Amino acid sequence: MNPKDIFERLVTDLQLGIPSFSGFVGIVQELNINGVYLAGGAVRDAFLNPDFHAKDLDVFFTPAAFERIHDYLKKHGDLFLNQFGTHRWHAYGDGEFYYDIIVIPEFYNGLWICRNITDALNQFDITANALAFDLLLGSFYDPQNGLLDIQQRILRAVRFDYPEISVSKNIPLSRNTVLWFRYLHYAKKLDLRIESITALWIEKNSFREASIEEFAFHFFTPSFA
Repeated sequence: MNPKDIFERLVTDLQLGIPSFSGFVGIVQELNINGVYLAGGAVRDAFLNPDFHAKDLDVFFTPAAFERIHDYLKKHGDLFLNQFGTHRWHAYGDGEFYYDIIVIPEFYNGLWICRNITDALNQFDITANALAFDLLLGSFYDPQNGLLDIQQRILRAVRFDYPEISVSKNIPLSRNTVLWFRYLHYAKKLDLRIESITALWIEKNSFREASIEEFAFHFFTPSFA
């Protein structure tokens, strides 16, 4: 699980499987755009399963990086706001594949404003998702020891101090309720063992299961039986 090897394989697989990705990487390299990061589920799955195929991609940008690439995104696809109020990009020719485009200071979870990719990763849901690669340089970010948890097949919450606020202005569900379902769903989906403190939080918050229909309406039908 050498991060350098994983990064090279991830970029190659995306270039082979996603029509828009070569152009996306190409413009980042051509314009030497610093501050573009691949993060989240695609990076996690690249470590977990060498044969995975990404269905979407989380890309974090510094404000300056997003400003430099904004016109390219508009020219080569549909750029709009998703249910969280952040950008989503459907590149022309990619079918159902999409990029979630997150400008780092706009990644707000009820805590402090994120200043860089490390701040953002420290406000993720689980440590296995709190991984990122700098797309230009290949640098690996792992402030929560997510790679160690992946190697040990552990699902561990990043933190438990998120305030009880709506996950977005368009979705009235509590952010913590969304996290409750995500912990259980991804533990089963990825065959991960829930570590003890996270398991205790899940048990103490079992009342959140009453919101399963609303969660499924806005997100997906969770599976954790």
